[in-house]
Amino acid sequence: MKFLEKAETILKDPDKFFGRVKSEKKINDAFSFLLVTSLVYFAATIALILTGPLASMGAVGIVSVSVFTWAMSILFVFIMAAIVNIVAKLLGGKGGYLEAYKSLVYGSLPSQVLGWLPFIGFLLSLWSLYIQAKGVSRLYKIGMFRAFVAVISPSMAALALILVFASSLITGKIPITDTGS
Repeated sequence: MKFLEKAETILKDPDKFFGRVKSEKKINDAFSFLLVTSLVYFAATIALILTGPLASMGAVGIVSVSVFTWAMSILFVFIMAAIVNIVAKLLGGKGGYLEAYKSLVYGSLPSQVLGWLPFIGFLLSLWSLYIQAKGVSRLYKIGMFRAFVAVISPSMAALALILVFASSLITGKIPITDTGS
């Protein structure tokens, strides 16, 4: 499937799309798709920043920070896929890492392409979450509720780490090792 055909099918019929990409055996296709969609998001975000209140940072500063953020977002997809894979398997799924990666990458299309738009971005993030869960459901052969739990698990893990870190900053103690003495 070509890029635009993939994008159209993802948006119109995610269930059909994930049935088709089930046969993709390498990460290359999904990774290429992620690079293209994330570059759209990256370019649009830079354009918004350059015309907004952060423009005082200067173009070089904005682009430098944005390139670093973009590279980290690519890396985080790999980490998130590992977490989704583990959780989906714990919930009875019959898939592997590649299935989680494909679900996250292809499912992120709405938020990657138009998620930079103020106000609408939130709704598109919810749509992306639905498509990602649809992908996990289809590729791991589990129900939508379990798929949704698997998809939100990286965010919940990150939130837990942030809360532990914030708690340790506030109290001066690491909550996990605190023995109460």
